[in-house]
Amino acid sequence: MHYEVYNNRLHNIATDGTGTTYSAGIMLFGTGTSADIYNNMVSGISAPNSSGVSVRGIYVRTFNSVNIYYNSVFIDYAATEANNISAALSIHNINDPVDLRNNIFVNKTTIPPMGTGFVTAFLKNTAALGNIQSTSDNNIYYAGTPSDQNFIFYGSSTANDQTIAEYQARAETFDQNSYTEDVPFLATDNLHIDPLAETAVRGNASPITTPIAITTDINGKERDSENPDIGAQELPLAYPDVALNPIPEDGATEVSIDLEEIQWHYISSFDFMDPAGFKVYFGTTETPGEDEYMGWATFDTGTENYSFSLAEAELDYETSYYWMIVPSADEEDGPEAQNPVVWSFTTAPELYTLTLSILGEGNVEVNGNLYTEPITVDVGTELNLEAFATTGWLFEGWSGDADATEATIQITMDEDKNITATFAPVPPPACAHTPVPADGETDVPSNTPIGWTYTSDPDFSDPTGFTVNMWTGDTDGDPFQVDLPGGPGETFYSEHPFAFDFEVSYFWQVVPYVEIDEVIIHAEECPIWSFTVAEDDVSVNDLHQSAFNIYPNPASDRFQVEWEGQAELYIIGMDGRVHDSMTIRGPVYTVSTEAVPEGMYVIRIVSGQQDLSRIIRIAR
Repeated sequence: MHYEVYNNRLHNIATDGTGTTYSAGIMLFGTGTSADIYNNMVSGISAPNSSGVSVRGIYVRTFNSVNIYYNSVFIDYAATEANNISAALSIHNINDPVDLRNNIFVNKTTIPPMGTGFVTAFLKNTAALGNIQSTSDNNIYYAGTPSDQNFIFYGSSTANDQTIAEYQARAETFDQNSYTEDVPFLATDNLHIDPLAETAVRGNASPITTPIAITTDINGKERDSENPDIGAQELPLAYPDVALNPIPEDGATEVSIDLEEIQWHYISSFDFMDPAGFKVYFGTTETPGEDEYMGWATFDTGTENYSFSLAEAELDYETSYYWMIVPSADEEDGPEAQNPVVWSFTTAPELYTLTLSILGEGNVEVNGNLYTEPITVDVGTELNLEAFATTGWLFEGWSGDADATEATIQITMDEDKNITATFAPVPPPACAHTPVPADGETDVPSNTPIGWTYTSDPDFSDPTGFTVNMWTGDTDGDPFQVDLPGGPGETFYSEHPFAFDFEVSYFWQVVPYVEIDEVIIHAEECPIWSFTVAEDDVSVNDLHQSAFNIYPNPASDRFQVEWEGQAELYIIGMDGRVHDSMTIRGPVYTVSTEAVPEGMYVIRIVSGQQDLSRIIRIAR
C-alpha cells in the first residue's frame, strides 16, 4: 500500500498524561507500506508530563520505504518530566530505505534542570544509518544550544552528535550539504518563514524530480526550478509587490479639485512578502521625491482596498499631479517594492455654474440657446442673457447675481451665479374719462361728434385703440360695437360710424385696449355714459338722411347704395384712412368691395352741401 501525505498543517496535538503516553504529528506504521511525505507543516506537538520518548514530529516506524521531502517540523514545549525525550524526526526502522531531502527539523523543547531526558532534531532507535539513502541532503537540523541534553542526532547514549559537523562526520555520504540554525518561523503555530530574515532556508534546497516531481509548495506557490527553498514553504521575495489600480485612474483628466482621497489596491500573494504599510508620495513633480512624501498608510492583512486623504493637499485647477504608492516592510528602512509606478491625473479647469430661475411666463436664451438646465463653463466665460416674455407678459428685470431691467445683459462667470428673470402680466389700460357729449347731457344735436380723454398712468398700459359700445334706449341687449384707433390724450371724432335719432337716449362705453402680439387686453369695469338727442335740429343733411341707404349690411364682395342724384362716395376705415372713392349716380349704385379688407368702415357721400355717413361691416 502506498500513501501520499502532503500539504497538511498539523498543530496542537498534545497529551498531558503521564507515564509513557506520547504525541506524534505524522506517523507511518504499517507493514508493507510505502509513502511520500512532503510539503507538511507540523507544530504544537507536546507531551510535557510523559517519560521516555514522548514527542515525535514525524515518526516513521514500520514500512517498506518512505520519502520525506520539503517538510517543516517545529517542536517547542516545556517538559515537566525529567526523563522527557522529544524529536522533530524519529526513524525506528533500521533496514528499509528512507530518503530525507529539503526538510526543516527544529526542536526547542526544554528539559527540567538535572533531568535525564534530552532534546534532539533527529532520533533513531539505533546508531545504524545504513537505511538512510545517500540522496538525503539539504536538510536543516536544530535542537538548541549543543549540550549533553541537546542533540542534532541521537542514536544511543554512545552514538549521538551535538553539532552538525559531528553528525555529518557520522553520516559520511549524506546530509553533507545540510545546515543547522534556529529557523526564523513567524510563530509557533505559523511555520512560514520571516521573508526578511537571513536564513539557510532560502535557495539551499535541491530540486526534486524523482521519484516524484515536487514543483509547488504547501501554498501552491511554484518552487524555484533551480534553487528552491528548504521546508514546506517556498519563500516569497524579500520585498513587497507593487500597488495596483489607482483611483483616479492613471492619466485621468477633468478631476475635481475637491478630490478627497486617492485610492489603490494591494493584492497579497505568496510570491512577495506582505508590506507593513505604504509610503505615499504626492505632488506636482513628475518624479516624486522626499519633498513629495505625504505619509504612511498601514497595511491590513486581508484588505485589498486602501486610501489616503488629500485634506492637506489643496489642489489647484488645471494642474497635473503625480503620485506614487511604495509598499514597504518598514516606514524607515524597507525593504520596498521594486519599481513602483508613478501615476498622474490632471484637475479640471476652474468651472462655474449659471443657474437661472424664471418667475412668471417667459424664457431666457443664453448665447442664443434656450436655457433648460444649469450651465457650467470655464472661469471668465462671458455669457449673453436675453429674456423673452410670453404673449401677454412683460419682462420686469434680473435679480440675484445680476441687477438690471434691460432684457439683454452680459455676465462674466467669475463665480457660481444664481440669477432670476422676472416676468409680469401686461397690465390692462385704465378707463377713459371726460366724455363728449358729457355724461347725462341732453338736447344733443343728432350730428354730434364723440370724444373722450385718456390719461397715462404708470400702473396701467397705454392703449393702442378703443372699443366703443353704443346702446339705443337702454343697455339691454348687445351694443353696436366699433373699434377705433387712438392712444393717450384727447380723442375726438367729428366723423364717426354712429347715426343718432331725435329724442332718443343713447348709452355708450369706451373701453381702451392694448394689443400685444395679436393678443388684446381690455380695460376693466369702464363706466357707461349717456346722452339724449334733441327734438329737432333740421338741416339739409337731415332732409336727405332717409334718402341715403346701404345694403346688405354686413356685405361681402359688394353692396348697393340708394341715393337720388350724383355724389362722391368714400370708403373710410376706422383709422381714418380712405380705402376707396368713386362718383356714384342713383337711384341705386353697386359698389365693389373685393379689394377692401374685412372690418368696419364708414361709407360717406358728399353732394354739394350734403355730407352723410353710414357704417358697414365687410365680412367674408
